[in-house]
Amino acid sequence: MTNLVHYTINTGHTHNLRPKVIQPETRELLLPIAERAVLSGSISELLPKQCDGCSIKITAQAGSALFDIYDPERMMLTFNAVAWSSAKESELWGMTQSTYKEVSKSLGLPISTTEMPSSLPWLTTFTFPNPVIFSLPWFADFEQCLAIMLIEASKE
Repeated sequence: MTNLVHYTINTGHTHNLRPKVIQPETRELLLPIAERAVLSGSISELLPKQCDGCSIKITAQAGSALFDIYDPERMMLTFNAVAWSSAKESELWGMTQSTYKEVSKSLGLPISTTEMPSSLPWLTTFTFPNPVIFSLPWFADFEQCLAIMLIEASKE
């Protein structure tokens, strides 16, 4: 896989990640989740116990996926979109920007204008103002590894 661009919309942070070496135990946890999402098109489930009681909702289509991560109280932590096909990226980017602007406005958060990443695959994240996220050191790696697992699962 080529580099994955991970862009956090509300902070403006961009990371151009080289292909990650995903540890076998991480792959063992996340690949079945990604496969279920790609196969069924949509899943909502509790994450493995290593994920501090968090849960996830994933909607997958050919070339793209959306996933939301929730804390144990079912409060949203992040909204994520991953694109690996040029056929879906403009639509997905538009949806991502629309959601970001709508939610930011409703929460009274500042809104910045951003451009779609110039290369595929990319992962965008909108982080909600939820203090629980600061106690989850695994979070960004989880989002990145799950994005890679969704891409891999879609190619099987």
